Amino acid sequence: MRPVHFAVLTVCCVLALAAPAGAASIPVDVRVEGAAGKSLAADRYLTDTTTIGTAQRPPNCNGSGATKSLSGPTALGALVDGERVDRRLDPLLVSDEFSFGLIVCGIGGDESTGSSFWLYKVNHVSPEVGADQFTVKRGDDVLWFFSSDLNTGNELELRAPARVATGDEFVVQVNQYDFQGTRTPAAGVTVAGGGASAVTDATGAARLTLNRQGNRTLRATLDPNIPSAPTKVCVNEDLSKCSPARGGRIWGSRRGERIAGTAGPDRIRAGGGNDRILVRRGWRDVVRCGRGRDVVRAGARDRVASDCEVVRIRGRR
Repeated sequence: MRPVHFAVLTVCCVLALAAPAGAASIPVDVRVEGAAGKSLAADRYLTDTTTIGTAQRPPNCNGSGATKSLSGPTALGALVDGERVDRRLDPLLVSDEFSFGLIVCGIGGDESTGSSFWLYKVNHVSPEVGADQFTVKRGDDVLWFFSSDLNTGNELELRAPARVATGDEFVVQVNQYDFQGTRTPAAGVTVAGGGASAVTDATGAARLTLNRQGNRTLRATLDPNIPSAPTKVCVNEDLSKCSPARGGRIWGSRRGERIAGTAGPDRIRAGGGNDRILVRRGWRDVVRCGRGRDVVRAGARDRVASDCEVVRIRGRR
């Protein structure tokens, strides 16, 4: 029987102290898999010490309404900071009903019942501690998933090229991770999207052909396993029009932060505070800044919104 670890948060008798001087938010990749195969988010969020108000929503989320503090970057804190800027995760419901600490009882409208609940993994491993006690590091992968009649098996991972030529056959690989993080090839998994579909063989490989240009999204599914993250593939007759690296969405928080793009085409949305945003080394990025006095260092091909106060384009003074 697979281990089941509730996403609990041990509550200290006193509120956590403020972050030490010089502490900075870190980027954490967060994926949220809801009920009925619904992907709520698979983005990068910046996180650090934060707070969460407990929910009063009986019968399955009997919180007191009190506000609790989460100290430092944690698996739960990354989810909290993500929900504050990303409406797809709203509402985030947390209860302090039990003496052992807080539990996550709802994300994006999917709420726990007597037979369904929210669990989490970090870097494909199901931790033995509550989500607030697990300190995340820069670049960690945090998966939250709603375990009911689905999402009860292994975690599926889809590996696909970032770009392919229109009409050319290409190979994808699907692996599966158990709750201890052991990786094995996943056979019999359906990989579908962009008008194509294939089933993996005993080695976890499948062959697909995409005939329509543009960004196409693939996903690997096999009930009752946790589906793979939605994976975009750029399709074009001229591969030079596609980035060789896959980009993503990066969300700042309400703090002043340093936000860096990736090698692929990113969509960056900074939050509050005075942010410093660097996207010069990537593909064609899109940057929105929000509140605060923000400084953006961008490349000539990047698109920077008018709400960014200081924009420094490479090659221009």
